[in-house]
Amino acid sequence: MGYRFLIVIFCLLLCIGNHSTHAKDSDPVNIVISQVDVYLPEITVYANLLDKNDEPVHPAPTSDHIKIKLDGRSLLVQKIIPFKDTREGVAYTILLDISKTMKGLPFQHAILAIKTLINRIGSEDRIAIITFGDDVSTTCDFSNNKETLLSHLQNIQPEDNNTHFYAAIDQAFTINKRRGAQFPVRKAILVITDGKDEGSGLTIDDLLRKNKKYVIPVYSIGYTKINPIYLDNLKRLSHLSGGSYIKTLDTEDFINIYHQTSGDIHSQFIIKTNYSNGIADGLAHQLILFYKNSNFSITGEKNIWFLYKKEVIKEQLTTGPEAQVETKSNFILNIAGSLSVLLIIMATALFIFFRKKKSSQKKDISDSFEDQNIIQDEIEKDYPAEPEIFEELEEDLPSIKIVVIKGKDVGNDFEVSIGKNGKSIGGEKSDISLIDTDVDDPHCIISHISNRYMIEDITPIPPTFLNGIPIKTRTILENGDTIQIGQSTLRIKI
Repeated sequence: MGYRFLIVIFCLLLCIGNHSTHAKDSDPVNIVISQVDVYLPEITVYANLLDKNDEPVHPAPTSDHIKIKLDGRSLLVQKIIPFKDTREGVAYTILLDISKTMKGLPFQHAILAIKTLINRIGSEDRIAIITFGDDVSTTCDFSNNKETLLSHLQNIQPEDNNTHFYAAIDQAFTINKRRGAQFPVRKAILVITDGKDEGSGLTIDDLLRKNKKYVIPVYSIGYTKINPIYLDNLKRLSHLSGGSYIKTLDTEDFINIYHQTSGDIHSQFIIKTNYSNGIADGLAHQLILFYKNSNFSITGEKNIWFLYKKEVIKEQLTTGPEAQVETKSNFILNIAGSLSVLLIIMATALFIFFRKKKSSQKKDISDSFEDQNIIQDEIEKDYPAEPEIFEELEEDLPSIKIVVIKGKDVGNDFEVSIGKNGKSIGGEKSDISLIDTDVDDPHCIISHISNRYMIEDITPIPPTFLNGIPIKTRTILENGDTIQIGQSTLRIKI
């Protein structure tokens, strides 16, 4: 697999070093949506118009040619920009094979190629390096510091026996979930392989399920000297993720690989639109892109998930539709509370009235006891309602199972109901308490917000890790994720 990895590195170097393409002047025949960034209300689409030779068509289309629909509703195209005309960077994730098959010149050339790439990146670009063999490790997290990136390459050696390729793709998906002002929106996972996985315990369908909500493009190069079934899986992963797949015979194909990769990333156009009514519901929504000229029309579509929404300032909340719903809810709650208080006062007054009536009138004592029991029953009907409702709400909360797979608590599992306020994990004062000498206080909180589970680090020493990566911001949890705190490792089951 050694020389195959070298192909992708050189492909990437050429992609960054030269942004030229061989676009035809022919009409487009296909529109490909590579990536969609949803940060409600903003939606950003990265797409290509391709001719019959799969070459990008220039110039980029205008708003007269492009229409966009979301769940059947037309949205206003606010802006269309060629990617090369923006100052956006790209977050590149390089997967580096450290199995013994890389020993010798293949590994030396791969390291040299990565160093050349590092020295060519722009200020807006970021690079992460993931190594995979017997294990998978994020050797260097995303950075544009060239000295830092180069230093992480010094001690890497190809000594492993296995090739956990699918696990490396899985980890690449995980580290690309993050977002922030200093992190590029446009992402690319680059890998060269025969498509065969050895011992990851994952399938190609596992990867597709995990990537469908985030849709991080995978650009892969398949080497031919393998069983074709593995190449089919690699091709499927690349195309469904919005990336590209190239099958190569030898190193003479480098230039062709460069053209396709360069055309896909740097010749894209960006479409910006706005969906003000969108909420982060965690559900799939159908996005369709239309290109139309005087002769014909073509469409491209992709399912997108509403996972993130920008914070709304307080003044906006007083007039927006969500605020109106909240105001109505508060009004109803206020009325219900007032009625409850009124009922209690009335019941108390009736109780006092009947007690006086019992003392002033000579009635059968059994009648007095009956009246008192009736009033007491009426009073008691109001008070137990709160704990009963609380218990019902607890039962309705979503539950999650957490299994300890490493540490002194190994084998223990916790099944807890998690609401908006969440449950803490850590030392003895936590909701989920671990026996771990490195852990004293609560270290992280798992919450359930907008139909998804989230994890947040609250005590940075020692740090909380998600799938081997330090948690820096609130991050989405998925089934099978692992959490590392001190000497303990926990697996999430949703």
